[in-house]
Amino acid sequence: MDDNNLKQVPKFKYLGSTITEDGKNKLDIIQQIKEAKVMFNNKKQLLCSNNLSLEMEKKLIKSCIWSVAVCGSETATVGKNGERIINAFETWSWRKMLKIKWTDRITKDEILQRAKEERLLLKILKNSCHSWIGHTIRHNEFALNILEGAISRKKAVGRPQLQYFKQVARNTGAGSYTAMKRMACNNSRWKAANQSKD
Repeated sequence: MDDNNLKQVPKFKYLGSTITEDGKNKLDIIQQIKEAKVMFNNKKQLLCSNNLSLEMEKKLIKSCIWSVAVCGSETATVGKNGERIINAFETWSWRKMLKIKWTDRITKDEILQRAKEERLLLKILKNSCHSWIGHTIRHNEFALNILEGAISRKKAVGRPQLQYFKQVARNTGAGSYTAMKRMACNNSRWKAANQSKD
């Protein structure tokens, strides 16, 4: 560019997201969770206070901490490793809130029982993705053309990575991108598909 050779790098930061050679979102997920943990620790005195009810502490964590963890997740492709990382962070949040030490050997299920919660964070992320892609398909033809555009390149070695549209189609039970797109064009049907997965 302008007679300068541009160096290829394995990753770089753009608009807050980490762009990697393999196009996966794992680093972004890890970074968002790190930031959420920093936020939690900065507000630890409030979030682990004996003066607040359990319900109030949970509301604060969901609104102030989890919102940081899932920020920008609408366009994320989350594989099995990503799901494990997100579920581990959710358990970490409740463990910290309940002041349970790692050495106490309390199981994840027991932590959820003590917090009076079910697995929710991954569902929030999937719902966010569902809402965004439905809105994009119905109202933003320009963004949709970019998302549907194919870039010719050599086929990668190994198992193909999970694609964003395949993930959304799987989450909604549509089976294929065509069926998912047809479903998303009908707003009430799209909302119903999301509620049926809750």
